[in-house]
Amino acid sequence: MKMDLSLMSFSFQVEALFGMMNAEKLCTVARQSGMQMLDLTGMEIRLYRPKALLRAFEKTGISCGCVIETLPFYKGTGRFEKKLDEAISLCRAMKTQNLMIVPGDMDAGACRKLSREEMLQQAIRMYTVAVARGRKNGIEILFEDTPQAHKPLSSAEDCRTVLDGVEGLDFAFDTANFLVAKEDTDVLEAYELLKDRIRRVHLKDVVRGHFRGGERCANGERIRSVVTGTGMIPMQAVLEKLQADGYDGALCVEYAAAAGVHGLEHAKALEAYTKTIRTYWEREDDKR
Repeated sequence: MKMDLSLMSFSFQVEALFGMMNAEKLCTVARQSGMQMLDLTGMEIRLYRPKALLRAFEKTGISCGCVIETLPFYKGTGRFEKKLDEAISLCRAMKTQNLMIVPGDMDAGACRKLSREEMLQQAIRMYTVAVARGRKNGIEILFEDTPQAHKPLSSAEDCRTVLDGVEGLDFAFDTANFLVAKEDTDVLEAYELLKDRIRRVHLKDVVRGHFRGGERCANGERIRSVVTGTGMIPMQAVLEKLQADGYDGALCVEYAAAAGVHGLEHAKALEAYTKTIRTYWEREDDKR
């Protein structure tokens, strides 16, 4: 079965700010790593500049698989529709039909004033508007199990509630973010609950503990990204399940840049991620 890989490259943003990474280098890293696409945040697109990215796409054969943008869901909501239109414009500029919307940031204070149910209903309202606007513009709207402990949007059950409340909303299945809501989450059970709406998969492996970096979990611990296959996510079982169900969407590699690795060196570091993914995927192909 064909495997399309997309690089999630947001950990390069600091390098881009300091001129150590540009659009062509980014696309070259993706190409040398065997990727076909990039999943780009709005901040990345603005950093690298749309025209520079398009030139790099043409030169390397890489494309933008998805734009990821944060929109105001619980704080500053008066700006929501304007920001939504800007995000859709970014999708057009990057020639992609996929927009993954992150439901707000830096809004813990505003969320504390709302109940769990109120936050879920607000998410449903906002995604309903986004799907309608996206449909008019030929853009598919997605959301993921969002790793923000102060919001009820990272558990599989809450994601199901939002999906059931918004017809036409698609899902980006992140293999690790469910752990933010529940430390004992069974990723395969989460997959079964959500698989009918999954259109994109984020292959994210993590370790969990009491350290500074990473996403804070509801139980006070944190999860931190590691090389695929070296953490606590049953990645082989996830990929087996995807293949068994005939998943033909993109597999997005959530890369965590290692300290001291810069520029084109990232292609070498990414080999450890893609080798594991390809081994698991091809092993399932061999069984068929």
